[in-house]
Formats: sequence, C-alpha cells, structure tokens
Amino acid sequence: LAEAERVRGTTAAPEWVPLTDALCRFDTAKLKAAAGGGPLGDMASLFHFLTVENTNSPVRALAAGREVLKRVPDCYRVHDALAETGGVGAQHTTTLAGLQVMTETFRTRVTEMPGLPKIVADALPQTVPEADLVKALTAAAKSRDDRGEPSWAALGKFAQEARLVQVNGRLMFLRHVFGVPTDEFFEEAKPLVADHPLFPYIETFTIDPARQRAEYQKKVRALKVPELTYRNYGLLYALQTVGEPERVRYSNIAIMHGDHLYYDAYLILRHVPATQNASPIARSFLAHSPYAPLARAAVIAHDSKITKEELAAWEKEAQHPEVFLALARRALAENRPADAEKPLTKAIELSPDRTTYRMLAEVYRKKGDEDKWLATLEGFLKEPDPGLAHAQVRVEIAEHFMAKKDFKRAQPYAEAAAETWAAWAMLCASKCADGLEEWDKAEQWARNVAERYDNSTHLWFFWCLRTGHGDRASAQQMVEKQLEKVGARRSVNDVVVDGVYQAAIGKREKAAELFQSVHQRAAKPAMLLTAILEYDAVGDKAKRDRALAGWP
Repeated sequence: LAEAERVRGTTAAPEWVPLTDALCRFDTAKLKAAAGGGPLGDMASLFHFLTVENTNSPVRALAAGREVLKRVPDCYRVHDALAETGGVGAQHTTTLAGLQVMTETFRTRVTEMPGLPKIVADALPQTVPEADLVKALTAAAKSRDDRGEPSWAALGKFAQEARLVQVNGRLMFLRHVFGVPTDEFFEEAKPLVADHPLFPYIETFTIDPARQRAEYQKKVRALKVPELTYRNYGLLYALQTVGEPERVRYSNIAIMHGDHLYYDAYLILRHVPATQNASPIARSFLAHSPYAPLARAAVIAHDSKITKEELAAWEKEAQHPEVFLALARRALAENRPADAEKPLTKAIELSPDRTTYRMLAEVYRKKGDEDKWLATLEGFLKEPDPGLAHAQVRVEIAEHFMAKKDFKRAQPYAEAAAETWAAWAMLCASKCADGLEEWDKAEQWARNVAERYDNSTHLWFFWCLRTGHGDRASAQQMVEKQLEKVGARRSVNDVVVDGVYQAAIGKREKAAELFQSVHQRAAKPAMLLTAILEYDAVGDKAKRDRALAGWP
C-alpha cells in the first residue's frame, strides 16, 4: 500500500474510494450518512445495504433494501436479496417485485443502448416473447461488428440468469415458506426460463416431494449439476434432500467451489445455526474479509481462543446486531446473564428482530421475572413485522399461559395470532378454546385449518375424535375426499391419516397394516408400536408377534 501511495503521488483519489473503503470495513454508519444526494448517493445507498444484508436480521436489511430500490428500482442484486429475507408478509411481494420490474423495464433498457443490432431491434416490440429477445441478443454476438464489452450475448445471458433466480425465488417461497401448490406460478413463469440449462431443476417444483417421493428423487438425481456453489442454493437444497450421503457430498462440493470472497462466505455462514460452532469457517472467512460481522459473530460466540483484547476491539467497532447477539450468547454460555442484557438491548436498537427480543425475554424468564418477560415480548409486538413473527410471539405467550392452565389469559394472544390464518396459530387458538371448553370455537379453528391447507385436511376429523364434539360426519367426509384425491400417490402422512380413519370406522386390522407399512417405509417405531397395539386389540396374536419381531 505504501508503494501504491508513492506511485499515486499527488493525484487525487476518485470520490468513490472512501465509499469502497467503508464497504470493506462494514462501516454502516458512514455509508448511511453518505447516502444522501449527489452523484454517489446511489452507490452509498447500495453499499449501505450490502453491509447490513443478513436474512437473520431481516428488519434492518429490508429497510435498507427498500431505500436502494426507491433510488434504483431495477437493482436486481437487491431484489434477489430481499426475496429471501423476512417471512410470509414480506416475501409475498418481494418474490414478485423483481419479476415485475424486469418485465416493465428490460425492453426499455435495451432500447436505450447505443449501436443496437437490427436483430435485437426487431425483437423489442411487446408482441415478441421475452425469450425471443434473449435469443436475439445471443445471436447478435455472432456478428463481427459486436466488439463491445460486455457483448450482446453477455447481456442475454444476464437476462436469462436473472429470470432463473427470480423464478426460483418465487417457487422456493411458495413451496417451502408459504406451503402452497406451485403449479399455477410454474406455468406462468415457464416461458421465461424454459431455455435455461437448469430448467429441469425448475421442473422439480411440479412434483410433490412427499407424495411423489420416488419420482422427485429420480428427477433430482438426473439433474446436470453445474459448478455448484451456495449461490445455487435452491438447487443445492434439492440435491441435499435426496438423502444423507447427498447432503454431505453436495454441501462439501458447494463449499469447495466457492471463491474466497465475502459474499460466497456469507452465503455459507448464514445457513449455519447460531448454536453450532462455525468458528473454524469464520476464522478463514476473516482472513479475506476481516471486518465481516457475521464471521466475527461466529468467532465471538464459539471460539474459546479469542482474546479479551480482540473481544473488546470488536465490541467497540460493532455496528451490527449479529455481533451484539454473539456477545450475549457468549455471556449466557458463560453463565453471565446480567452481561447479556446490554448487548441484546443494543442489537434491538439496530434491528428489532424476533430472535433478539426472545433472547432478552428468556433472560428475564430464567430470573423468574414473568412481568419483564411478558413486557419484552409485548414490546416486540410494536415493531415492524416482515413475516409472521408477531403471530409466533403471540403463540409463545399463549403456550406459556396454557402450560399454567391460565387459558383465559392465553386466549387473546392465541386468537390474535390465529387471525393470520397460519395453521399453527389457528391450532393454538383451537387448543386454547379446548381448555376453556368452548367447543364450537375450538372446532371452528380446527375446521379452518382443514379447509385451508391441503396437507391438514385431517385435523378437523382428528379433533372430533379426540374431543367427542363437533360435526364428525362432515369432518370424516373431508378426509375420505382427500384420500380419494391423492389416490396411490400417498405421502407417509397420508398413510397415517388413512390408518386413523380405518381405526375410527372400525377396521382396526386394516389400520394396523397401514401403521406397520409406515414403519417399513420411513422407520417410524411409534407407528410400529401402534400397529402392534391394534393387532392385539383385534386378537390377531400371530400378526402382533410378527410385528413385535421387527421392533428395533
């Protein structure tokens, strides 16, 4: 660096250099201050977002990302990041925003480019499918006149890759977060990605992994895997779910193929649970990005060799909630709960996320201070909620009071959570109404879940069986229709439901066979025990004893 300074002499450094330095040092405060007017305001705003981007601290990241998009609506780097951040509330819109903006602006952006080849200009009208415009861009690169950098083909490749990321993000949200069928969106988005080499991976979203397990695994195993990294997380996740050997193999491949860059390391580290010791990875991460807050946090929380001087310096420099969370976790692990309160409070000031509020509330609960525990969680309910975090906290409070048999006090929290129509929240409200013997209300919540969620149609029927109340005939009819609908493509859960149904209508031997088949298919000892008990109940000692012989 000294030699570089000598060579530079009196030449003034470009104005963007201090911003880049602040980015490398994760100086969030400096970048936020610089993100005002002026020619570099947009750059400062983007750099500010990059320093706070973290799916584990969603409130701050979402706010910073929205500020960037106000300035640069077609910044797809931010659109893609926000599509992974928050929860149901935020992702309903963020997973569509990038798709919509690109549809509205991409052709205009291409039109504005100088030296537009005729083949590209001819593909620009709205009547021409976007896929054909992308093909035209690729074809234009074959001309001897295309000597610019980046080439027209590079632009076409960017468009193709951007669409794949957007479509994958929406499908991941629909399947893994919202838990709804993906078929309708797949058909809408198919023309945008049908020519991409990874389209066969996108097609896996049309297969139900639970009810079409063999078909799904066959499709995933047949995929032509690129140079896999954590940047291909959707594909990586699909490969990892095939089995334990694949999980280990592809995770290692993705790590090895990643570059020694901040973003690649961030993508790995953010998937490591906070309770897991990731300090070896984090230390190597710090070798090339020494100010990275996520890496510092992992070292603080788990590295027993960290020095007091290092801890003090990092705490002094900290501008990120994950660092303060790590300081709190270290204090709690060392049985210093009083020392955890200050960093947790600081983390909340920076990004008021559910994880932090829950940790602080737990400190008070362990001290026996229920009033402060409740006040802390209720404080979170006043904060912005990018997903279903408010409902999750309300369910936590309701479960706390229900455990003490104080159903009356639990009910307002349970019912407020249930108004989100999340299945787990409605079941909490149903459980609370059970405790108060408000059977009509309890049944209605259970029925709502059964009618709204395809994989939970049995819960109303189960509620009727368990309580002896409600419209059992209608609930049973719903189960019968669902079992008929899924036919032979049954998940393990479908078979369990059928077993309960058969037992309920008096066909206990058939129920036993179904429960036993669940154990044979998915190694579920509890189901084998249930089968043994059913065989015993009908007096079939031979089948009972054969089933017992298979006890693990």
